Amino acid sequence: MDELQFDEWLKGKFGYAEKSARDIRSRVKRAKYLVDVSAKLSDEEVIFKLSQHPEFKDFSVSVKSQLKRGVKLYREYARESSKEYKTNEGSD
Repeated sequence: MDELQFDEWLKGKFGYAEKSARDIRSRVKRAKYLVDVSAKLSDEEVIFKLSQHPEFKDFSVSVKSQLKRGVKLYREYARESSKEYKTNEGSD
């Protein structure tokens, strides 16, 4: 994950403050230790796998929600970045 680009995307697309963007990035990193957030699955399937991880059950309701939201945002960022890359690649 290009952390700075992800932060910039969060701030630009959603208007998050610097600290909020860093917090989301931190949650994504935490989720990556539990599941493959880049898996070729639907967002719902990745979130389901995350929620089934034994460690996930120990987190507070707030942290669980933040982890799920972070994964969704990261996957949206990855999809948009991939589309942008393909568009730019074809313009050479």
